[in-house]
Amino acid sequence: REAAASGEGEARRAAAQLAAQLDEAKRELDRSARAAHLAAGRETQAREALSSLGERSAQRLSEASRLATAEATRRADDADERAARAARELSSLRERVHELQQSAEAARATASRRAEELEAARCDAEGRASELGAAARAALAEVEAAARLEASSAG
Repeated sequence: REAAASGEGEARRAAAQLAAQLDEAKRELDRSARAAHLAAGRETQAREALSSLGERSAQRLSEASRLATAEATRRADDADERAARAARELSSLRERVHELQQSAEAARATASRRAEELEAARCDAEGRASELGAAARAALAEVEAAARLEASSAG
């Protein structure tokens, strides 16, 4: 039972840690999404401002913006992947906690059954001890009676 309770506690701590990691991954995903949104907004502003500066400058800025958007998208994808992995691990830990709880319940039921069996065995042993005590007292009484009879015959 102690091992099951310890495992259950450890699994709960690990589940809490994974939940915190999942929250962090979600925050990073939000940051990445905001960065992508800001990058898209900057791209639009850059296109409007640079239309007067010429095609070459606009192309350079467009490429930089595309790279920034690609990087923000990559980071968002990475955050999505980490969040999914954390969610799977959390689910796995929840299943393990459930298994440990079932194991603990089975151990409790077995211990209860064994306690009942031991109590029944103790009652049986007390009954046998009582019977043996009575048989021993009866045998002692017979021996004493035989000894008295023999003593009276000898005397």
